[in-house]
Amino acid sequence: MNRGISPLKIQRIKGVVRSILPEIRPKKVDTKKAYAMFEKAKGYLKTCAKRLNIPGKVVLTGSLAKGTFLKGNHDIDIFLLIPISYDIDRDFVNKLGDCLKNKMDRIELDYAQHPYISANIGSWVLDMVPAYDIEDMSHKKSAVDRTVFHTKYVLSHISDKQKDEIRLVKQFLKANNLYGAEMRTEGFPGYLCELMIIHYKSFIGFLEGILDWEIGKFIDIEEYYKESSNHSFDHPLVVVDPTDKNRNVASALSLENFLRLKVIVKQFLEKPSLRYFKIHKITKAGLVKNLRLKYPHKPVIKLSFRTLYESEEANWGKIKRILRQIKSKLKELGVGVVDYALFVDSNRYLLYLVPSKDRLPKMIEYGGPDKKFTREYARFKKIHISLGDKIIEKNDGLYAQRKRSETDRNLESAILRILNKLSISNLKKPKIIVL
Repeated sequence: MNRGISPLKIQRIKGVVRSILPEIRPKKVDTKKAYAMFEKAKGYLKTCAKRLNIPGKVVLTGSLAKGTFLKGNHDIDIFLLIPISYDIDRDFVNKLGDCLKNKMDRIELDYAQHPYISANIGSWVLDMVPAYDIEDMSHKKSAVDRTVFHTKYVLSHISDKQKDEIRLVKQFLKANNLYGAEMRTEGFPGYLCELMIIHYKSFIGFLEGILDWEIGKFIDIEEYYKESSNHSFDHPLVVVDPTDKNRNVASALSLENFLRLKVIVKQFLEKPSLRYFKIHKITKAGLVKNLRLKYPHKPVIKLSFRTLYESEEANWGKIKRILRQIKSKLKELGVGVVDYALFVDSNRYLLYLVPSKDRLPKMIEYGGPDKKFTREYARFKKIHISLGDKIIEKNDGLYAQRKRSETDRNLESAILRILNKLSISNLKKPKIIVL
């Protein structure tokens, strides 16, 4: 089974696992407190549903319901299941929120892909989600309607021992900033971690499986697809949802994080260590220091953006899009981005870039037509000669080179020009500083 990992390494990994499990496995008292908080919130929801004449039932979902939550986790997912004859819209959630607000220390209505209520009671974070009470997935009306079926599927496919295996996967990914499907992380949601253990059976099996992953890796636990090519998914990792064959549970995982996970797993297997499970607080100063240590001879450019939207998810989506555009446009200008880092500081989003060069290249190169397009070829050549450009003939066609002015070679100015051309709504002009 463990063909990719030597017996000696397996023993070392097991030693690390024995050390970390007591730190991540909740005690009975932790579980008892979590269920007590659920019952309290359940009572509030039932009272409000009755007051609003909503014939709903309250159910527990997520990692607490499955018994796979990590020690210290105070997030509870609670669903209010209502008949499909009702509309779950902003008005519905607003009324529910108004009824609950006096019972909570904090309450916030979120209207992302599906409206729900996020609230706090003490240190507990309660996500209260209205969804439809359906018998099977053929009656699904919204994306969150799957969640109850996810809970049932996981509970019917894992043993008590495997709950610890799932915790190991979650902690390993969390410590390496790969846990979570949000735009900020673009990693593994909790349900995907659970499916990994259902598929690979154990944490070591999961690590071993990753060694063989290639881009487009296809996992279909329920074997909905007879051939792995008979699907339309286009993601680095495809894990078909056992409760919905048309959904990829791993769709949030970015290519960058897919490749990074492979590197991290390889490093861990070469030298198993507890540090791969330890969460280190990232500070702004520490982040910059790490970039400077990794790239001592390259500049670090900081872009500071003011909060663009109320929703953190929307903000991260916008910043990630800006990052992709800057990387693409700088590459066209002859400068690569060898590394980057993101950080939230109060109401500002900080983007740190490590460019391959401290200035744009001296020459700008313009691609021209192929020789077979004689008219366009001659016209391109005539225009650029008249502009004083240097003409270069290559096998794939004609090129013109022009010398950049010293002002045009400035990286900060180049990035600002890129940002000014982006059609991104609510984008405020950022502060750009070379550190």
